[in-house]
Amino acid sequence: MLEALQPVPVSHFYPEDLVLDRSKKASRGLGFVLRTHSDVDSHIPNPRSEFPDIKRGKHVSKPAFERFLRDGIPPKDTVLARWHGSPKAELILTSNLLLVDRSLLVGDVVKRDAQSTLSGTVTNTTTRCTLLHMSSREWDDYIAAGGSHSMPSRPMRSILLDIPGEELKHAQTYSEGALIIYRNWIGRVEYIEEEIAVRLSNGTVVVVESSDELEAEARGDLIDVGDIVSTKKANLRRGRWVFGSYVPSVQPRGQVVEVRPVLIGVVWLERHIESSTPMPPEELDIDVISSGAIHVYDRTRVPKSLSQAESSSLSNPTAPDVTVGDCVRFKDIAGAAVKYSGPLIGPSGLSHGVLERRPRTETLGYDLNTFCVLSTRTDVTVQWQDMTTSTHAATALVPDLNVDNDEEVWPGEVIITNEGKSGAPSWEFHPTKVGVIQAVQSSDRMATVRWWRDANIRYYNSAEDFGLDVSGDPSGGLMPDSSLGELSSTVESTSLYDIKVAKGLQKRRGDFVIIKPEAVPPRSPDQTETEALNWFGEVVDLGLDGYITVRLAALDKVRDLRVSPEKLVLVYSSDFDDDLDDGWGNAADDSDDDLEDEFDYQGNDGERMDEEDGEDAWSTESEDSVDMEDVNGDVDDSDTPMTDEPPSINNSPPTQPTVTKRDVTLPASTEAAAPEPLNLAGRPNAPSNFDILDSSPPASHHYLSASQPQARSVLRRISKEHQILGSSLPEGVFVRTWEARLDLLRILIVGPLDTPYALAPFVFDIQLDSDFPNYPPKVFFHSWTHSGGPINPNLYEDGKVCLSLLGTWHTGERTENWNPEKSTVLQVLVSILGLVLVKEPYYNEAGYEVRIGSAETKISSMHYSERSYFLSRGFISHALKYPVDGLADVVNWLYTAPEEGTPKLLQRAIDAAKGVVERSEGTNATSSARDGVNVISAGAVVKLRQQLKDMEECMQA
Repeated sequence: MLEALQPVPVSHFYPEDLVLDRSKKASRGLGFVLRTHSDVDSHIPNPRSEFPDIKRGKHVSKPAFERFLRDGIPPKDTVLARWHGSPKAELILTSNLLLVDRSLLVGDVVKRDAQSTLSGTVTNTTTRCTLLHMSSREWDDYIAAGGSHSMPSRPMRSILLDIPGEELKHAQTYSEGALIIYRNWIGRVEYIEEEIAVRLSNGTVVVVESSDELEAEARGDLIDVGDIVSTKKANLRRGRWVFGSYVPSVQPRGQVVEVRPVLIGVVWLERHIESSTPMPPEELDIDVISSGAIHVYDRTRVPKSLSQAESSSLSNPTAPDVTVGDCVRFKDIAGAAVKYSGPLIGPSGLSHGVLERRPRTETLGYDLNTFCVLSTRTDVTVQWQDMTTSTHAATALVPDLNVDNDEEVWPGEVIITNEGKSGAPSWEFHPTKVGVIQAVQSSDRMATVRWWRDANIRYYNSAEDFGLDVSGDPSGGLMPDSSLGELSSTVESTSLYDIKVAKGLQKRRGDFVIIKPEAVPPRSPDQTETEALNWFGEVVDLGLDGYITVRLAALDKVRDLRVSPEKLVLVYSSDFDDDLDDGWGNAADDSDDDLEDEFDYQGNDGERMDEEDGEDAWSTESEDSVDMEDVNGDVDDSDTPMTDEPPSINNSPPTQPTVTKRDVTLPASTEAAAPEPLNLAGRPNAPSNFDILDSSPPASHHYLSASQPQARSVLRRISKEHQILGSSLPEGVFVRTWEARLDLLRILIVGPLDTPYALAPFVFDIQLDSDFPNYPPKVFFHSWTHSGGPINPNLYEDGKVCLSLLGTWHTGERTENWNPEKSTVLQVLVSILGLVLVKEPYYNEAGYEVRIGSAETKISSMHYSERSYFLSRGFISHALKYPVDGLADVVNWLYTAPEEGTPKLLQRAIDAAKGVVERSEGTNATSSARDGVNVISAGAVVKLRQQLKDMEECMQA
């Protein structure tokens, strides 16, 4: 029967993939992928806390396995898999696996291959299943042969092949993850407590005392009608007998004949907008379950009157989401018994078995016509970004890792401009334009858009200004009185870097929404209870006219409704799955404090340092060589010993370790000239790298209002920090402090060459407060991206700087934490220069270091680099237009000073940017030639031209 699986070899696996272990016997070969090397979201340390029994697969080394048990990251070319029906997980080589099916759902974003720039949205899925009747004699044979780990190795009469998923339904009414409607509230089922009736070999039936003590012999932890189970005799003796009574000599093994829910745990998501009903209890008991007041939302129901054109364009998930091991029933068992009554050749070319329906008269009135899903085969229909559609086997596509990137958009999605309207209050953000995507030229980073005329869309500019927490709010801070108005018929082309997803307006296929009262369809006077459920539904289509099609599947007569985006409230998305532990809007905080990832050190030229060179790559002077005389007198440093050598960097760049370069090799016709070194040291009239100013600190310093430390020990340590900075700053780093506030520092770092940040100024404010050095210094980054997004994963737009040294970036074993006796401010600056402002900043995202060198992230990294490049050009213009208090003379000397011998970095930046534009628009500037710094996409060129214009205006000023 293995030919029904049709497994395929693939180069990369993803979580939830259904795989076949070809190194084992067929009877024990099917399983699911749990974790992969590049799936960052699954990299949770101590994997045994989630999977207690983990086996080391053949040919996986013991050291690699032990490292995995600590950090939870599968080594490259391995995955963590779990064989169906077995409690064990296994760390196994990917070369041992074949892909049987890929879990893709409506709304998922996919690519044809990892290196493709074009992505698409799954609009429909078709699943065909292989089933085995759980009350057939062959079910016992199947269990005896090893259970539902895989397909049987021999033909079985009771196996049904190629069964369309739309003919099936889950065996039980309630299942974990199902959405329910109760008393005008929408809830998600989190857990179910059930009582289970078992028929024993002597024909007696007992509801066991504890269902937790039952052990299924075929499907692991899953227990449903038809399963063969065993238990302890005491569990039977203390049970409730339905037929017969306890007989000690009868073995405690039998078949499950009924599973009845007695308690349902629910996370309540949202209520009907017009309702004032208080939130129901978190647990619904048997009385509520039996009352019929709970309505289970069935997303497989579709309108009966859909035209063929509508049916092809809308999402029509007529089949339940089923996977291997699920227990299912036929929606029409009588019709299925007729259809599958004899040999029938299915689409795979194989003949079906026979469905032998068991009448209730033979089973004490219980319905035992349940079937176990042995395998699945999924086809998906995809609408691509260029508005083409196609159908593929799910195994032929890969998930798009950029689905959460605000700059990645798809046809029908609502977007806003990064730029805001002038004159808006400081607490509001008004995008200049709001539009709907018509098509995307993904390789060029361009899109066509229709804009709404006079859209009144407003966001809270800062939730903190209002004491609001919108982090878990699907509205994304959208003000409730926002409106769209009329959509223009004109289609315009725009750079993807000029727009982003409109939070609060954007919905995706498969999202569940509440319709605001003004858009709810009218009800009939004689409406039934379910006909009153016309305010909740699922998004099934995104129109190019901006309207969203919502399917009201809770109605007696299902209907589709087209609604303007601002009239919908997002209630539930599959993206919420990991955030519902504490209820909607109260999800666990994904702050950096929870990060357990790490990133590799990188050198001053933008290359990552080898692991063994990370600590020592920056050579240091002996502490004894630093004159520790305080600015105001001698220093007694006995209270703050620094026993190890502080990092002390000469004004010339240190010798770099040997590293493996990851440069993108450009064709000769597009090769960029080798950049000249900065060579700032020794130039005439060069400003000092470190200086104490006799003026007052500027009002723009982020920590000006913070209390000044008074403790003598802290002041002595501050003086020591000044001495280190005064003698050891690397090239391109300038530090200023003030006699009146020696605890305050302002830093300017010139972006390293051969990185997206080359020649751009980066300004940081630092305070050494009364907790210093017991705690790291406070650091604030002056971001000048003007709502264009963060310029680096470690540098936030709100000023936060993420570094392990600062305690704001909790990472892996090799990274460096603050040590009061050894760590210095200089180390912080060196870390920013060498770890943050790097050649490929994409991989600085939490956990992304495991993706370095992978084909699936090459394009993503390039896009991040080119965005960082043109954004950092804007930093040059900003620093020249808005003088940096305390460092204005440094900025002037670096960029615009006309004297002979000055660096003239502005002209260098202009010339370099023009070279990038020329190469990027050249005839040989193919997608493969782009590296994000020397050759960039058309959409990035649009933005770079804008920055070039600003820089040239600064040159003329």
